Amino acid sequence: MTRVCRNTQGGVWMRRRLSGLRAGRSLREFFARRVAVLLAASAWLLVMGPAAVFAQSPRGAAAAAAYSGDFSDLADSDVTTLPDVTVRDSRTALDEAAAALAGGQVARGARMGLLGTTDVMDTPFSVTSYTDEAIRNMQAQSMADLLAADPAVRSTTGRGHLSETIRIRGFTVGASDYAFNGMFGVAPSGRVFLEAVERSEVIKGPSAALFGMSPGGSVGGVVNLVPKRAHNEPITRLNIGLRQDSVLSTHADIGRRFGQGGMFGVRVNTLYLDGDTAVNDQSIRRRVGSLGTDFRGEKLSVSLDLLWTHEDVNNATRPFSVAPGLTGVPPAPNGKNAYPGSGEFETENTTALLKVEYEINPALNVYAGYGEHVYKVDGALIYPTMQNVAGDYTWIYRQWKQQNDRDSLEAGLRGTFEHPGIKHRYGFSASRLQNDQGTFVPNRGSGSSNIWNPVPPPKLDRLPDPIRPGSELELTSFALADTMELWEGRSLLTLGVRRQEVDSLSLTSTNPLTRHYNKKATSPVAGLVYKPANWVSLYASYVEGLSTGGSAPNDPVYVNANEQLAPYVSEQYEVGAKFSFGDWIATVAAYELSRPTAGAIFLPGPVPPGEPDRVYGIYGEQRARGAELSVAGQVTESLRLLGGLTLIDAKIQKSATPAVLGNRLAGASRFQGNLGAEWDTPFVPGLSLSARFIYTGSAYADEANRLLIPSWDRIDIGARYTFEDARGTRYTLRLNVDNLTDKQYWTNSYTLSLGQPRTWSLSLEMSL
Repeated sequence: MTRVCRNTQGGVWMRRRLSGLRAGRSLREFFARRVAVLLAASAWLLVMGPAAVFAQSPRGAAAAAAYSGDFSDLADSDVTTLPDVTVRDSRTALDEAAAALAGGQVARGARMGLLGTTDVMDTPFSVTSYTDEAIRNMQAQSMADLLAADPAVRSTTGRGHLSETIRIRGFTVGASDYAFNGMFGVAPSGRVFLEAVERSEVIKGPSAALFGMSPGGSVGGVVNLVPKRAHNEPITRLNIGLRQDSVLSTHADIGRRFGQGGMFGVRVNTLYLDGDTAVNDQSIRRRVGSLGTDFRGEKLSVSLDLLWTHEDVNNATRPFSVAPGLTGVPPAPNGKNAYPGSGEFETENTTALLKVEYEINPALNVYAGYGEHVYKVDGALIYPTMQNVAGDYTWIYRQWKQQNDRDSLEAGLRGTFEHPGIKHRYGFSASRLQNDQGTFVPNRGSGSSNIWNPVPPPKLDRLPDPIRPGSELELTSFALADTMELWEGRSLLTLGVRRQEVDSLSLTSTNPLTRHYNKKATSPVAGLVYKPANWVSLYASYVEGLSTGGSAPNDPVYVNANEQLAPYVSEQYEVGAKFSFGDWIATVAAYELSRPTAGAIFLPGPVPPGEPDRVYGIYGEQRARGAELSVAGQVTESLRLLGGLTLIDAKIQKSATPAVLGNRLAGASRFQGNLGAEWDTPFVPGLSLSARFIYTGSAYADEANRLLIPSWDRIDIGARYTFEDARGTRYTLRLNVDNLTDKQYWTNSYTLSLGQPRTWSLSLEMSL
């Protein structure tokens, strides 16, 4: 809750965050409990009288300083009665990150799309928001590094891969489906680097009604990247890092506020990283630059984010596809080998996002955002396929050129109103996302090798051919949601709906229209939160996700060749409880998430020769039922925990192929567990030790459930030492070791991807 107060004699503006106010507590009581504030500019002292707030003039300051009573006997000439102050409830601005819990690892709230920033205890979903402090202390370089801390999330691709993909609640979520500052279509694609990120928010399960449909139609969850903003206090951080084997990095993070009351803010981040990685003969060069600017007026807020990333990887890794005749999974080889070798790629992301919010009155805000994003890939990649248990594999050398041009537009309003017994917080939004993609992916050669005696493919020069037009996707939607506070805030009922239109074109190199898809769908959301006490929230929710339905293949064997299918509608039911014990939060959740799949079935009865004999449609369904426990926060003054457990029963519920009915989903483990702890040692002030244990159960790499990927576990450790020099410069020395015992394992996926080898990271951070 933010208010701007002005001292008319001194002309000094102050901004106060009255976060301690609660329903039923007066402004007088709040000040009496909290603080007496010295206004240095005019030497006024705010003091509390028995009936009103007073400001004492300078000639009475000495008497006030010496007085310890309730000021009831002050002369009228010594006090000035201020006008009555009305304190109104105000929601957090769209562009403002939620405050962190004690310990700094996770935040108290997250951005829930259409609903804006919402406290974790008020949301009927499972949410975790990781902070910049957690990113720095883990020395996480990408989203996959950071989300290794989440028991409901697993990375399905190793380091050095072109694109990082994660799995949430058993379903795949690609980086192209991340949101940036609450909007789809403008987040970096491929691999997401974290130097410019203030919060990484993970909302588990589909959220089409709240966020809209993502470009790739992922339904496992939403990952929202909150960009860095200048804080009220100046920030100057310089970081020098060394990562195994010889990857050197320099990172600068500078933030300042300017103008009257700090209304203008600038945050700049730059990174340069270069060297040889822990994988043999693999080198990497990465550059990141970001500029986050914002204006915070009394009614108007504006932000502009510019982000650029560029990465070159030589001797890139790729996961192994599985051949149809593969009868088992070979043991995982040494993760230090860059299988299949010789691949290389260069990626570039460029993002610009402008957002504006205006307060028409204390009960109504309007906002708009417009962003553009360009993603470019130029590489030569090796695509391997595992052929047998002995580790023989074949490979295809494929040149890869790709460019995605996206623009995203959103406008809406949020407001509040009351009628007896119910307070409404509502929102309306309209959005449009355009994604144009072009590719050039020719096959350049093939060969074979073995994981135990690998022979890298020969390197080939890249062809200069231009990128061909590939596809165009346009997503348009309108959404409305309302959260109703009942029984003085003890119950929160959220209802919402989104009308989504999907329009896509598939193109060829000569640009004629080859396939046009246009469908509409309506996606609702409903959630209920009940608080029997101020430290516990019980919740239940229903939410849907949307994915492009596509079209039946253009093949004469289908009676409905080229027919458009309606968008896939995924559904999730979830119930849970959240417990807030001061400085830490625990969440227990149970859910069922189902997603339709398409396939072909044969027509009944005899079919005349030459006539189509099958129909393509939505005949399959994947279903995941699970339970989750997560804990985050500071449990004692010197101990912080971050982790939890996940149980998943992910199956093929329906299928056009009867032989796979009831089988487990490819890549989905039945059990996942994380336990991470940080301890501030009493014997060395400033020294903190950390450890993390990660366990992932076995999973199948195929729908037939013939290829079992063994379970795996890993231990990560870390140490951090913070000290100051005589000038007040703060230094933080960090050492982290991931995969301490150098375990060799396949990550759980529908492919075979090697886990990272033991990797140490060392850095020195200076806060000036």
